Amino acid sequence: MSPTSLIILVEDDASMSLAIKRLLEAVGWKTMAFLSGEALLESGGAPEAHGFIFDVNLPGLDGFALREKLVGKGIVAPFIFITGQDRPGVRAQAERAGAAGYFVKPFSGAHLIDTLKQTCAAA
Repeated sequence: MSPTSLIILVEDDASMSLAIKRLLEAVGWKTMAFLSGEALLESGGAPEAHGFIFDVNLPGLDGFALREKLVGKGIVAPFIFITGQDRPGVRAQAERAGAAGYFVKPFSGAHLIDTLKQTCAAA
């Protein structure tokens, strides 16, 4: 991925969102963060994204429903799911959805960066 690559982050925990955004920007990626799936959809900012990170347990439109909405709009950039509640079946649902990664909080920032680099470079 180039330094101009855009990663979209949707995480409802403001402190977690800020931490991930800072991590991504420290690597040199442009990052747009949203606190809800609805806010992302209203922004219209998704088509140019090179990758997405979605919290599974968003209020309103959850991470899985958000991904479906984006695919319905023809947006198919790679995506990663993050969650603080690794419930049975959720990891399998993420795999069926085609997620490039599934991270349980707290997770390694280095592992997230490596996954994004590999996934988005291959896209």
